[in-house]
Amino acid sequence: MNKLLLNSIIILFVGFVGVLVGTGAAEIAYRISRGDVPEAYALQIEYFGWNWNNYTIEQHIIPVGALIIPATWTAEITRNGVILCRGSDVGNYEGQFSAFTPDSWTGSQCPIIQEGDTLVASWEYTSVNNNNVIISIVETVPPRPNN
Repeated sequence: MNKLLLNSIIILFVGFVGVLVGTGAAEIAYRISRGDVPEAYALQIEYFGWNWNNYTIEQHIIPVGALIIPATWTAEITRNGVILCRGSDVGNYEGQFSAFTPDSWTGSQCPIIQEGDTLVASWEYTSVNNNNVIISIVETVPPRPNN
């Protein structure tokens, strides 16, 4: 009797899982038919930060779903809410790690960077669904390490 009860529970469980999976598959098919497809084409911020040793801003922006994703970048450095330097241009992102001086990062002339300054970066690109996508990051320059 216990074996029959166990087999019945297993059959009910498998049937229940089958209904859930079938419902999920139907939902995914419905969303795809409406054009509501998750983005498989994106830029991702893998790393971003200030390096006191090299006096550089380092970033690793990687494309997802493509080898190269073109994007308009904007870079800004502020101190106590006042813009010290800023710039914008277009770049092709292929996944390389990059390091920039403040001047080359913003494309303008910057004063000496101090701890507590704020680095603001954004990248804007067009998705495969023809939507404008903006990713951004804000980082505070950390205290200089004691060597």
